[in-house]
Amino acid sequence: MKRPILTDVEMKDNKRFNSKPKPNDYYESEIEANKLSTRSKGLTWKQEYERDLKRWNDIQQKAPIKPKTDLFVLSVYKQIGVKFDKEVRFHPTRLWRFDYANEHYKIAIEVEGGVWTEGRHTRGKGFLGDMEKYNTATALGWRLLRVTPDTLLTTNTINLIKQVLKCKEAIQIE
Repeated sequence: MKRPILTDVEMKDNKRFNSKPKPNDYYESEIEANKLSTRSKGLTWKQEYERDLKRWNDIQQKAPIKPKTDLFVLSVYKQIGVKFDKEVRFHPTRLWRFDYANEHYKIAIEVEGGVWTEGRHTRGKGFLGDMEKYNTATALGWRLLRVTPDTLLTTNTINLIKQVLKCKEAIQIE
């Protein structure tokens, strides 16, 4: 049984289709994907949603692990000799993560996407959440650099990291 085709308006109004990517991408077989999409008799919409959400979380736990390196990490290491890690969790209790960080020097880089398209970082709630995260990181001794996806791989970003490293070394010498 195929997933019913919904109109754009139905998909926009349906939270189940807006909150998560389509689970079909992570299923190993089409049969399992069809099990998720078929309506079970006697279930309310909320019960069906909760069932689908549980299945989605089970799938995410089995999803492939993201690579820990990318072009930026390799580029910084080659040019400066400092290793940055992706998705570094820095707070002991909160689940906050930096996009890139070097824990030895306590330097973090946040890539601020959606600057011109009113993305999460520029809307009210996302902006306030980022402020809390950045202020807490600063209070914990981190130096935070904010860049856009366009400027991440530029020499300006590399030079900025070099400047922060020089400042860190000067502080440690004194």
